[in-house]
Amino acid sequence: MAADSLREKARAFSRRDAWKAGRLFFEGEAGRDPDSATAHACLGFFCLKETRYDVKRALAELFQALRLDPDCALAHVYLAIASACLRDAGASRKAVDAARRCGARPEDLVMAEAYVELDTGSLSAAIESFRSLVELERDSTSMILLSQALSQSGENGEALDWALKACAADPEDFRAPAYAGVYLAYLGRFEEARRELAKSAAMGTDYPLLHHTLAFVAREEGETAAAERHLRAALAVDPDYAASRTRLADLCAASGRRAEAKEHYRRALELFPDYPEARKALDALDI
Repeated sequence: MAADSLREKARAFSRRDAWKAGRLFFEGEAGRDPDSATAHACLGFFCLKETRYDVKRALAELFQALRLDPDCALAHVYLAIASACLRDAGASRKAVDAARRCGARPEDLVMAEAYVELDTGSLSAAIESFRSLVELERDSTSMILLSQALSQSGENGEALDWALKACAADPEDFRAPAYAGVYLAYLGRFEEARRELAKSAAMGTDYPLLHHTLAFVAREEGETAAAERHLRAALAVDPDYAASRTRLADLCAASGRRAEAKEHYRRALELFPDYPEARKALDALDI
């Protein structure tokens, strides 16, 4: 498959957070054409996004792509994102510069710059880069990315606005109402949050974020048993969803189930070794 076609396939998978499906697809493409730098670059990116925290295989695929074609702009873009996940500001910015020299597309370059700022630089600068990405793309994915950065900065009202714009931009994107539900929950508007989450669920994709957010709402309303059910539902969909595993550990610890709590905290730390909440809570149980 031609490089441009592979890039478009990667974008299509990304627009639905289909990380496992994308990884499987690009494994097949890299197997069929082991000399395709773009196939290896996309495989590396989807390995990174599927696992979220383990970048070892992702880096191996990205470096293989660059051995095959040192001028593969997409490989440099994805290497910048992977390096940012490792909090390696120097390597991530070097990769952005290389992507620029190799003629990366403007939207790919802006996306890389946004992720680098988000993970290694300035949150305000990341938000401005994501705003630029929205101007370039005008799609639900760029709007959701902007909403996530805004929420991370505490601007949940504006984050909600962009999630709702994402709903309008692509009414079939199940992620948009899910994130609208998240931000409504953070704003304490629980009934509205449930309605948005129900819209997402009705689209037929079982999304761990739905269950995690319903658990947040239940816990805020004092419904501990319901919160635990929702967290276990999130982990049934994705056993590697570290945030839900940590919140479930919190509930276990609070109810005296120390052994199970430790098990969940340890699993969360295997997935995300730098997860400070899980580390602090586990250390407290070990005292």
